[in-house]
Amino acid sequence: MQWDSLVLIDGIVYRAFQRPDGTHKYMQLLVPRPVRQAFLEMVHAQAASHFVQRKTLDQVQRRAYWSSWKTDTKVCCECCRACNEFNQGRPRKQAKLEPKFAGAPMEVLHVDLTGPHVNSHGCTYIMTACDAFSRFVVAVPLRNKSAISVARTLVSEVVLKFGVPQCILTDLGRELQN
Repeated sequence: MQWDSLVLIDGIVYRAFQRPDGTHKYMQLLVPRPVRQAFLEMVHAQAASHFVQRKTLDQVQRRAYWSSWKTDTKVCCECCRACNEFNQGRPRKQAKLEPKFAGAPMEVLHVDLTGPHVNSHGCTYIMTACDAFSRFVVAVPLRNKSAISVARTLVSEVVLKFGVPQCILTDLGRELQN
């Protein structure tokens, strides 16, 4: 299955790899077993700068290939002494959660976005608005989640039909902050 993707360049075997989305093509070195650990430590320390596993996995995928590269990379990151010794200190203090009670309809409105979902008629996101008092939910499909699209949809589908809420509660997503 992999034979068609193998290429010999100057006596070194490479694997021609293209990401599933077709955006990037790489020539991955086939790394021999005895040097894999040293290779992983070098990539994790230098190219990925001891960042999270995701970045190290990406850097290894760009450069090399062997059958268990993903598992070996995760183990290398988990066993990295420098990463394990790094301490970020005490977690920041957060305020205690306070319940928000609603005494009337449209007093508190919960708004959130979900997606991207499977494309349906050009829409990949869903905006939901839930009234805290009555638990009435409005779900509206969106083509994108830009601040303008969300604001227009919120006004046209919720505010103009049901009135202006006293308080809108969100998860502080970028499109809801703007």
